[in-house]
Amino acid sequence: MPHRTHKGFYMRLLALLGLVALSGCQDNKMVNLEELKQRTRSNLVYIAGGTFRPGNYDVKLRLQNGEIEIREMGVIGRKSLPEVTLDSFYIQSHLPTFAEYVTFRHETGLPPLLDETPPEVVASMPFHEAEDYCKWLGDLTGLTMRLPLESEWEYAARSRVLKPPYGTDNGHWEPPRNIWKRDEGVSSFVRPIPGTRPPNPIGLYDLHGVLNQWVSDRGESDPSNTQITKGSPFSETGFFVAIPGRFIKEPTLRRAIEFFPTIAPLFEEGQDFIFDGSATARCVADAVEPPGVSGFGREVLVAPDAVPEIFDVYVPQGYRLD
Repeated sequence: MPHRTHKGFYMRLLALLGLVALSGCQDNKMVNLEELKQRTRSNLVYIAGGTFRPGNYDVKLRLQNGEIEIREMGVIGRKSLPEVTLDSFYIQSHLPTFAEYVTFRHETGLPPLLDETPPEVVASMPFHEAEDYCKWLGDLTGLTMRLPLESEWEYAARSRVLKPPYGTDNGHWEPPRNIWKRDEGVSSFVRPIPGTRPPNPIGLYDLHGVLNQWVSDRGESDPSNTQITKGSPFSETGFFVAIPGRFIKEPTLRRAIEFFPTIAPLFEEGQDFIFDGSATARCVADAVEPPGVSGFGREVLVAPDAVPEIFDVYVPQGYRLD
């Protein structure tokens, strides 16, 4: 997909919606560029390349009645995909904070937002801004950075070739110990603080339970005007979104005019605009050498038994799985 700049479009959209703030009003939320550079380079996790089969896979589940059965995790009807071989790469251990997002917008000339989001929580981004954020972060750190491929995201979430249902520390969904729970004040308006639950075995935080995460490609059967997100948002019922799970995001629909009449003129210009208020970026760096050679990042070794063979089913209130 060719890259296009949406700066003018965003400025007019924000102005129409009354979201443009006075310049400099978010200066107190910006981060120091040198500190961000060093923190990013240090927190990149090295993922050694290999061959695996992305998409759905079978998992042994212990049901509520105590019985153990094999169930397929992932998207209904999607099945396993052809085997792929990935080169080594690096991926961010943490999701970008709102303060880092504000800094990116300031440094790239995007208008500041009238937004009271706390600086330490994860920032939601439209797809094209997520792409631009990774490129900007790469320029800042001296690395080639981008959004991950869907297969790269799954490979990292699985700690390479393990088969846990979820990207938690042990593959289980255990709120509130290793995943956020709605009754902790988490809602669509109150986002959880990232990095406060244990990472997955290879060292990645918040693969589930905070925000969806954009990937750069789509499947052969996906519509050409869509983009894909992985992970799950901060709803407790996100447990249904296992590692192979995915959401297909379409361009902002014309019927959105019913809720935001002021955006009607923008559709007349034929702009494609893919926005998801629950999606963010997790960038990867193109480098195949391990940290001892590259001079940045870290490598987390994962034991073959890092996750159990059988996983207990977690069922939120109102659901039953047996």
